[in-house]
Amino acid sequence: MSLKFVVVILQGAILFHSCTAFAPTRTCSPRLSCRFKSTATPLNPDDWPQRFPAKSHCSKCGLCETSFVSQVLDSCAFLGDGMRRMDDAEKSVHGRSRDVTSLIWNADPKKDSIAEEARFGVLHEPVMLARGLGIEGAQWTGCVTGIALSMLEKGHVDAVVCIAKSESDDWCSPEPIIAKTPEDVLRGRGVKPALAPSLRVLDEIKADK
Repeated sequence: MSLKFVVVILQGAILFHSCTAFAPTRTCSPRLSCRFKSTATPLNPDDWPQRFPAKSHCSKCGLCETSFVSQVLDSCAFLGDGMRRMDDAEKSVHGRSRDVTSLIWNADPKKDSIAEEARFGVLHEPVMLARGLGIEGAQWTGCVTGIALSMLEKGHVDAVVCIAKSESDDWCSPEPIIAKTPEDVLRGRGVKPALAPSLRVLDEIKADK
């Protein structure tokens, strides 16, 4: 079964559903295999950050470690127009740009929401989560893991990209995995306070059958 692709980011989890786009400037077929065929050679992660395009500014997202490195100029927040692309992207996705006056110190105390659109982007319905399912092994409440588990088990998504501990159990070198079972999702529980190359699995997702 091919994975369907739309990205919803929940802190360390990425959920995949209904293919609408695979690369910023390319289109996809209804299946995940993108029509875009790249012959670009992925960069060696051992050469990070010196040989990566953004060098010391690189956030190690993992894109350059895939064949989609050819899209880095259109995708990287630290190259070219960078985050300024968000202005057009937000209008395209949400129908409007973020409210730059929405800051905590400008909040109306009579309103329930204390969300900051200026910092976090367009918010349709801010929700504050007090606790999750109390998942064993979760570092805090397990909210993010619980949401990912629920969406996977109910068939709302086909897979979740989780940031799991590396095989060496080194917290500062987390590894992205494509989780298709609840057991795999649980491997991603717990906070990893380190740069995480979530996009490193893009070629694996594209090749999924």
